[in-house]
Amino acid sequence: MTATSLENFGKAKESLADIKLEDIDFEAVDKCTSAAKLGRYITLLEADGGYYQELLTKAKEKLLRVDRKAYYKLYPNSVVASPREAATANSTVLMWERELKSVDKETRERSEQAPSDPGIGGKAYPIREVVACDQQRQEPVKHESAAMEEADGKARNPYARDMTAMKDYYRAWDRFDVDAACDAVDVTGAKQDEGFVPPVAFLNIDQDLSPERVESMSAAERAAECEAEKIKGNESFTSGELDEAELHYSRALRLRSDISAIWSNRALVRLKLRRPQEGLEDAQRAIALDSKNVKAFHRRGKARAELGYLEEAVKDFQIALRLLNESGAEQGVKAKVNADLATARRKLLTKQREQPKDESEDGGSKIQEIFNESPN
Repeated sequence: MTATSLENFGKAKESLADIKLEDIDFEAVDKCTSAAKLGRYITLLEADGGYYQELLTKAKEKLLRVDRKAYYKLYPNSVVASPREAATANSTVLMWERELKSVDKETRERSEQAPSDPGIGGKAYPIREVVACDQQRQEPVKHESAAMEEADGKARNPYARDMTAMKDYYRAWDRFDVDAACDAVDVTGAKQDEGFVPPVAFLNIDQDLSPERVESMSAAERAAECEAEKIKGNESFTSGELDEAELHYSRALRLRSDISAIWSNRALVRLKLRRPQEGLEDAQRAIALDSKNVKAFHRRGKARAELGYLEEAVKDFQIALRLLNESGAEQGVKAKVNADLATARRKLLTKQREQPKDESEDGGSKIQEIFNESPN
């Protein structure tokens, strides 16, 4: 380090020490391009008890723009994973743990069965059809091997250099038919694969989620797996894969059946799959878990409307509107429920007009009572 650089370093160190709280304002923060100075500003502002919050926030934002590394070094815990990233990470770790346990279990079982396995017999198994290749290699020169056996009365391997005369050794390899050997290997593999049906790769609700395994999982493990399945269900629903979305929601419910939102999501999927009775049952389960689940009331109303329970559907839509008004929801959300309510009312009025006169007189007051109910 030269004398000039040492002098500059001393000045920089001295200038940082000379910075006082009174020197810090918005203009100074805007003009500052030194990460060290910005760090000094932040230190002084925080030491003052955080009284100047807006100025402190401004200094932090400027430091993040000037030197991200310095900012994260100063605030190492400022990076927080999103719920989806955390769920994916937990799912990956749990899957890796299951794979390790599965490999360990298979290894133990294989070692326990090894002494009684008649196929082992102290002999190593061939690798990649080596035996089949050797057998085919011997066929093209079978007559030569037989001639050598007649000559000295013992079997010889024409491809073994230490067991055969040099001229026979080279002659055997010169006549070796590579294509024939490869074809023989292909035929052998085809015979072994004949009749073999590969397992179906589609996911099912019991795959890795048998009741026994779910029972053995910890609460944290079930929660992480459930969140991962819910996210997969949402992604499948967004991409229009309704059957797959229903499967993932069902797997999530097998892990955690006490989450109202998942029951409500599966109800929506089943409504879109034209299975309103099952959608109605799921919506009822969602409402039983959360009596203020607006979406569950809306979906139960849609299911009841499709099944012809128009009076009950009108009541569900009215409850959904009341909850939306209480929560201050957007007008677009209310408009959807209002449209379904108007449709159900119109169908109910048409049904009333089509009924015989004596039946309509009995039910007229009841229907009018439903129409007069306030959604507020």
